[in-house]
Amino acid sequence: PFLLPLLGWNAGWVVAAVASAGLALVLGWETRGLRPPPARPQGSRLLGDFREVLAQPGAWLCAAMFGFYSSTFMAVFGFLPTFLVERQGIGLTAAILLSAFGVLMNAPGNIAGGWLARQGVPRWGLIMIGCTTMALSSLGIFSDALPVWARYALALSFSFVGGFIPATIFGIAPSFAPRPDLVSTVAGFVVQGSSIGQLLGPPVMAALVAYVGGWQAAPLLLTGAGCVNIVLALLLRRLERRRCAVAVA
Repeated sequence: PFLLPLLGWNAGWVVAAVASAGLALVLGWETRGLRPPPARPQGSRLLGDFREVLAQPGAWLCAAMFGFYSSTFMAVFGFLPTFLVERQGIGLTAAILLSAFGVLMNAPGNIAGGWLARQGVPRWGLIMIGCTTMALSSLGIFSDALPVWARYALALSFSFVGGFIPATIFGIAPSFAPRPDLVSTVAGFVVQGSSIGQLLGPPVMAALVAYVGGWQAAPLLLTGAGCVNIVLALLLRRLERRRCAVAVA
């Protein structure tokens, strides 16, 4: 946020790239003494393993929910600085800082979601709470009927409660691995859903806003994605209950 007004957006990417490379070196140094993973079972093949993962409905549900979540999150906070500057008349530096703090609120939301799951709150219920809050908050974030402070408060709620979703997905996704050695494959598949959502969310919302001619169109995409995730959360509930019934039997 402090570099952007001075050096431009490309400097932010350079700093992020250098920081990521530095963290990779630190990670490599700190894990240098770890033993390599055990050899894969004889006859196991990559494509066969991947087919096993693709046959798991739970993995598809988690990837889809992560995709719709990340698409709305990136759409809101990717355009929030522009919205604050163009529609609210806020200075660029202030708009960037406000947006950065909003993104930061997602971190304690993730922690809270993990804590609630450990307390026994159903995972599908946490996802339901997260996507419902995001859908309802998005109705007010871009509403001209609310003052700017109320819109920003809704953006913070959108980020914090929405953090329940990734924490829950990362917690439940490993349980859908057909074998213990495929946990990482399931996790990677789920993360790809998030990446696709991050890629598609902002340009789809930009196209929708441009087509309609105003930010009032933004909630159409955001609430629609939230409603889809509500349906997926209910499907996850049904899948978990079916698995429990089979385990008991």
